[in-house]
Amino acid sequence: GNINGTVFGAGYGEESQTTSTIVNIDNNVKDVYGGSFAGVTENATVNINSGTVSGTVYGAGEGSTSTTDLTTVNIKSNVVDAFGGSYAGFAGTTNVNLISGNVSGNIYGGGNQGITTTTNIFVTGGSINGTIYGAGYGETSETASTNVNIGISVGDVYGGSFAGSAGTTLINVNGSTENSDIYGAGEGSTS
Repeated sequence: GNINGTVFGAGYGEESQTTSTIVNIDNNVKDVYGGSFAGVTENATVNINSGTVSGTVYGAGEGSTSTTDLTTVNIKSNVVDAFGGSYAGFAGTTNVNLISGNVSGNIYGGGNQGITTTTNIFVTGGSINGTIYGAGYGETSETASTNVNIGISVGDVYGGSFAGSAGTTLINVNGSTENSDIYGAGEGSTS
């Protein structure tokens, strides 16, 4: 059935420690986190197989004390926004794969107000209505290195963040860029 609340792959609280999580979404849900609320997760995987995520997908956790070392988000159905990283926390290496389905909003390799070390985005199928950002969102988001790989026709692509900071950025385009504007850096006053 449908879940109107939030799904976490790992536990709750700063003392929570999880080695590995796999979240498989096959129904309609609101928000999804591969990691924990405020705790530590080593390896988190989120698979959006079917149904619709009406809110946001995060590969990592939520909260300023949440830490996730490695995240993978595989999108094969419909989501609004997707982040490889966390909401306000830390993520090490993130991977976002758009394989099929539709992202009606944006894809961010990094976090929402969070800190991320390395991001990887691979767009090989499906469709996206919004914008692709190699890094994160918000003035407090920080990303050291981004890698964006585009294999289909998409809209605008930024190697950096929306309003945050990003270090080294790389964009590889193997699809059509007829309707795209591609920027190596970010968007916004502090990017």
